[in-house]
Amino acid sequence: MDGDVPCPPFGYLYDPVTDDFVDDESIHRQLVGTLASLRVYALVRRPELLRSAVDALTLLTPHIRTTDTGDARMGDLGATVLMAMALCELERLTGDDRWATERAALGESIVAEVDNDGSFLNGSALQRQQAHHALWRLYQASGDTRYRDALVRAATHASAHRDDTGQGGMWEWPYLYGLWAHEPLVELYQEVEEDWIPELIFWVADQVVAGQYSDREPGVITESCGWRGGFTPNNGSGAPNWNSTIKLEAVVDAYRMAELVQDDARIDVYGHSATMGAAFLMQSQYRAGDPELSGFANPDRSVGGLPLYSTDPTVRIDIPGHGAIALAKVAELVHGEATPGSLLD
Repeated sequence: MDGDVPCPPFGYLYDPVTDDFVDDESIHRQLVGTLASLRVYALVRRPELLRSAVDALTLLTPHIRTTDTGDARMGDLGATVLMAMALCELERLTGDDRWATERAALGESIVAEVDNDGSFLNGSALQRQQAHHALWRLYQASGDTRYRDALVRAATHASAHRDDTGQGGMWEWPYLYGLWAHEPLVELYQEVEEDWIPELIFWVADQVVAGQYSDREPGVITESCGWRGGFTPNNGSGAPNWNSTIKLEAVVDAYRMAELVQDDARIDVYGHSATMGAAFLMQSQYRAGDPELSGFANPDRSVGGLPLYSTDPTVRIDIPGHGAIALAKVAELVHGEATPGSLLD
């Protein structure tokens, strides 16, 4: 189990053919699902989404471990920052502060991980990227500028070390930085308006968009192959797969940055990229009535899932969550009042 933290059954992978959750339970994946429920709730205000998030947090918060010094953790840095993000988001959307004490204790643990030079004392590259987001949400929730200042240190350190591209490095996969850090940096820019912020975001997003199968590149992709809007896998070629979901979110937040600085060229490029990417995700989803669902043990549970690969029906359980967040952002940021279902129109 991730982080050695006990949690209710919720497997990392779901096999729709057998209706089994396989592999280890993962508290991280549960929290991504919780964040997705909250993000979509913010757009559509359906009460069952909020209820789902609150139920999940009610099950998970007892596993927060408070130390003698007053800070708190959930196993590793990744689980700690994801829980802090979820508690901040619930409080922001609803005013529900029943876990404010736990949120503050988690925050103390997270801010202590950022050294004076912006490096992190612990955690993988992914967890440090996730911490960018948590620091901003903690700042918004508390008004404590230590969190904002720690985010600035962390982001400027990451920006200054773009040569850290080796295995496990911060920039091994730039799109993951975009997934977790773009949104808080866009919002930070609205407070400080420093040029390094859009420059860093565009540096990441331009790389992500360059790896998309686009109808603006004649001869590279055709409508008939079904790849339009998907992103190349990490090996650089072949059919788009699960990480198209994650790459899309990095582009959508960059679109918002382009709007803020009135970069018309990137508004056009990122907006088109986001719309294509959203359409690709929706066509990749399992949908009610799809013929392939007839071979699944529990078709109703499979609806809305996103398979790992076109040749593998397995669902990595956090990917539909990331997909829901990405589609909500495209609907809200790129298409205004449009709903995700209208993006194919």
